[in-house]
Amino acid sequence: MIPSLDDLRSLAHEIKRIVRPHLGKKSIVGKICASGDLMREVDVMADDVIRRIAEERNWTLGIITEELGSIGDGPPYLLIDPVDGSVNADLGIPIASVSVALTENYRLSSVREGVILNLFQDEEYLAVRNEGAFLNGRRIHVEEPSDDIAVIYAPCRGGVHDLKEILGISHLSTRDYGCISMGLAYLSRGLMHAVMDMGYVRPFDVAAGFLLVEEAGGFVVVDRDPDVRDVRGCFSFISASSSKFCNFLMSRLSKRFKPMF
Repeated sequence: MIPSLDDLRSLAHEIKRIVRPHLGKKSIVGKICASGDLMREVDVMADDVIRRIAEERNWTLGIITEELGSIGDGPPYLLIDPVDGSVNADLGIPIASVSVALTENYRLSSVREGVILNLFQDEEYLAVRNEGAFLNGRRIHVEEPSDDIAVIYAPCRGGVHDLKEILGISHLSTRDYGCISMGLAYLSRGLMHAVMDMGYVRPFDVAAGFLLVEEAGGFVVVDRDPDVRDVRGCFSFISASSSKFCNFLMSRLSKRFKPMF
């Protein structure tokens, strides 16, 4: 059985239900997950939910997660970051999410449905290819920056430390929430104007967020279209509220990109 969008939603909500009582518990497990990161108790609990639901519902597809790695056979593939921002979640910093996406094949560009569920607030973001992006059932759209004011999510690594000087935007605000999927969700609803990472993201980190931005009217470019089965394969991307702003950002950064979709 191939999961529907409602299945993706119910999986995300079940993960949230199970891990929410444990947010802020500061419970480092000490185990290294498949992607190479340190696991926390919320990660272990979320993985147990994924295994249980996939077995109960007899899903016949490949499942790729940060902690479990690759299980099952695809295509299609279910890409899951069960607790994106797990350090935030473990410490009780209120920016973390569940990110779930379904792809048609092994390339990230084939994502067709996505869900991002805020673990701390009542926010459910949904995106379906060619059908739009939604927050709690309400359609959302990106917002174009003005000529001299912009807000950009740019993690504090990968050569993007001096963005104000590089971009020449007079009033530039940069953010790093430690949760890339929420950054993309905020871009899709017009709270910021771009999200970028120069080589530190994996497909399960951004699959749902990329589709959300695209369906909200934004634009995504990547330095390569990664294989979703490679849980340690990192790549670079820029997502922006328009092709115009995206092209401007590309012109100022020393990397080559191509459209994601």
